[in-house]
Amino acid sequence: MGKLAEKFINDIIANEHGYYRANVIAPRYGIDTSIIDLTTTLAMAIASDPLTYIASLGAKVSAWLSIQLVANDIATTSLSPQYGQIVLNLPDNITEIELRAYWSHIDSFAKDIGIAITGGHTGWAHGNRSTIAGGITLWAIGAPETMLLSSMVSPGETLLMTKSAAISSSAILAAVFPNYTAARLSTLDVGKLHDEMWNISVLKEAHIVRKLNTVKRSITAMHDVTEGGILGAIYEMCTASKVGVELYINDIVVEPHIHNVCAVFDLDPLRSIGAGSMLISCNTEDKVEVIAAMESNDIRCTEIGVFTSFDHGLYWYDNGLKTELINHEQDPYWAVFNKAMNDGLS
Repeated sequence: MGKLAEKFINDIIANEHGYYRANVIAPRYGIDTSIIDLTTTLAMAIASDPLTYIASLGAKVSAWLSIQLVANDIATTSLSPQYGQIVLNLPDNITEIELRAYWSHIDSFAKDIGIAITGGHTGWAHGNRSTIAGGITLWAIGAPETMLLSSMVSPGETLLMTKSAAISSSAILAAVFPNYTAARLSTLDVGKLHDEMWNISVLKEAHIVRKLNTVKRSITAMHDVTEGGILGAIYEMCTASKVGVELYINDIVVEPHIHNVCAVFDLDPLRSIGAGSMLISCNTEDKVEVIAAMESNDIRCTEIGVFTSFDHGLYWYDNGLKTELINHEQDPYWAVFNKAMNDGLS
């Protein structure tokens, strides 16, 4: 598992994307959501992701991950998804009882968000024994002037993050290997990691940003933290916007229970999948208001850097020491997860 390399995306995907239509924002590295202008007053945001079915997590958590991870991509526009197409290419070891439970939870979570499922494809993929159960596409329609993209950052803006690094990767490791983690962590840590599984949505952040921007366009861009962790997401955001960054690496939040489970698995929390955290670029004069708005809604929000000119480059600062921010193509989470599975951890 893992994303395609940046060079491949830039050389191939970004240059070979079918028929040209002027009303489409073409895909490129670091942008997870496409926008299509429909009329002068309406646009459509679209995002796609794999469906997930992890037997050891069960139907409910698998459905939660399947819906929320792609809903987070739509949330970066400041909208919530309204419609969805779902393709089921199910592993052939899923029973009909498991499928009924999985689909029931898909339906329930879609209702909670406000997603109408419009269709798709259903079937078993014989020989498929992976955790990939198909694909999902969500879209939302709204006014184009309200939609944000990760490519809209300008130099001089403040970089904020919500919540903590490595939320989803740490929560999944604790859930898939409960005995191993319980033997090495406190009961309090284990309980908090269980709760983090239900903390991976950033739709609440999107709602707050949309409300703030209705009064004044304080927030200019957002990007959710997925593959490559928070450092990878910052790199993607800078690449998409063609800006540099000065990152205060010691200010990046890693909650203690997340730090502890990452230490158990020898996992770098700053470079590991971190769904549940949103990166936000905002006007510097508005940062206090944005942080206050998040925290008044029980969302931790932290200033972690400032965007600079592209020529300035991408750097982090650690006790005055300046280090270049380099993109790592592979998220270390996958190697850790696969090793734990191969070692028979439970």
